[in-house]
Amino acid sequence: MSSPVTDETPDPRAAILEATLRVLVHGGPGALKVRAIADAAGCSTTGVYTWFGNKSGLIEAVWRDSFQRFAAALATVHWEGADEIEALSEGLSVYRRWAVANRERYLVMFAHAVADFEPSPAAATEAYATFGVLVDAVARAQGAGRLIAGDSLDLAGHLWASIHGYVMLEFGPAGGPSAFGEAAFRRGVEWLIAGLAPAEPAPTAPTPAG
Repeated sequence: MSSPVTDETPDPRAAILEATLRVLVHGGPGALKVRAIADAAGCSTTGVYTWFGNKSGLIEAVWRDSFQRFAAALATVHWEGADEIEALSEGLSVYRRWAVANRERYLVMFAHAVADFEPSPAAATEAYATFGVLVDAVARAQGAGRLIAGDSLDLAGHLWASIHGYVMLEFGPAGGPSAFGEAAFRRGVEWLIAGLAPAEPAPTAPTPAG
């Protein structure tokens, strides 16, 4: 059980964010009421309003905090100075591992778990920066001749849409398909990247003897 938020709490803001996630886990989006969150955090509703203004501000804070944590995970990948395809594959695997370990955060970030939430332009810009990491990785692989030429933004979007689909299938309801997991994800990444590899040049026909 977590400790209640008091004046002595080292980081009351973080404690309230964690309480918000607990309410979301146990009660779903419909349970995200300021009173319920305050009760889970062990503080007054005034404390929630003081730190976040209102429920929308609180959800945006969860959203931004989640993207910051996600960005920190992506930053652990050796994107530059390594084999471009190995770095890209590892980055996609880090994406899945983080999503699986932070399911509720991921659903808030990418699956509209809180249907009436719309991030502010500043928050959306921060979030988009994490996609920029993938775009840059694709561009480096293209520059090294490891991926087909084309708009790196489009190729990155194709990769992201595909791995997002794998993650969401893995998050399926209890009793759903059990084939989706790390092994299936890794196979899928291999197929995706192989499908984006440049075509091998056609063999040159031998010149007939004169």
